[in-house]
Amino acid sequence: MKRFLRLICLLLVCATICSIPAYAAENTARGSDYFMCRSCYLWKTSGTQFQVWFDVTAMGIMDELGVSTIIVQRSADGEDWENMQTYRKANYSSMICKSTASHASYVTYSGAQPGYYYRAYVCFYAKNSAGTAEYISHTSSITMP
Repeated sequence: MKRFLRLICLLLVCATICSIPAYAAENTARGSDYFMCRSCYLWKTSGTQFQVWFDVTAMGIMDELGVSTIIVQRSADGEDWENMQTYRKANYSSMICKSTASHASYVTYSGAQPGYYYRAYVCFYAKNSAGTAEYISHTSSITMP
């Protein structure tokens, strides 16, 4: 539990330092030797469900490419956020693709409640023979009907 809380704190600190809020989605041009571009956004699929979509393109073929962690958050006022669910690459094989230069996929969050705001923190991940890189970003928020 202590390790999990440290990870959450680290993700939030990194997100505060590294992320740039966007109007509808985060789409960033080249920012490292690993990533060419990254984007993430939320897509409503019903009144109680939405998808967290991500798309990442690397500078070349990577051994692993995609997203290592997604944290879905909820807020009643759009200011105070609570973590609702965490998705990890170890448990969701669609989050990582092997031997590729680009990858796009999504995870589905069920159980959203009307009147709440939702957003997601997304940790982009790339690995090759030279090492690994991560970049934390977040989606803009949506309100459930």
